Amino acid sequence: IKIPRLGPGERAVNVIGFEVCRMVLGALAQSPHHPTLVAYGDVESTPYLVMEFVEGARLSEWVGRAPLSPEEIVRLGSPLALALHHLHRQDVVHLDLKPSNVLYREGGEVVLIDFGLARHAHYPDLLAEELRFPVGNWVYMSPEQVLGVRCDPRSDIYALGGILYELATG
Repeated sequence: IKIPRLGPGERAVNVIGFEVCRMVLGALAQSPHHPTLVAYGDVESTPYLVMEFVEGARLSEWVGRAPLSPEEIVRLGSPLALALHHLHRQDVVHLDLKPSNVLYREGGEVVLIDFGLARHAHYPDLLAEELRFPVGNWVYMSPEQVLGVRCDPRSDIYALGGILYELATG
């Protein structure tokens, strides 16, 4: 269950990210690469998202053990690249790809989580409309994203490269 922080002093990005996550997850086709949206409440009355519970280990657990062997990097990176490809084929850019937003199911499949900063090409870009500064994790953010370009899947590929580099070098 995801409930946004609302109220005085809270950042506007919390509400916007909640709405973006609901919109994007609701538009995605069933897939093992993202949590299934089960139910949601309206942001104006009772805001909540109920998603599939995903058992798995976060990629951030491996980052702490870097540098990893090339074989281990391939084992972790290949399914991550496939999950991104699946997402991009549905006209969605994640834009917040980082090790803590990547889960590995027991069988090795990747599940991408936290779509609050994502961009779906067929829906309004609420974050770009409301905010005039880049949002996301600066460590993995592409230069284009820093400049406000939020529609290019290559931003996710840039983040993937940063993650793989970190796994390889520590």
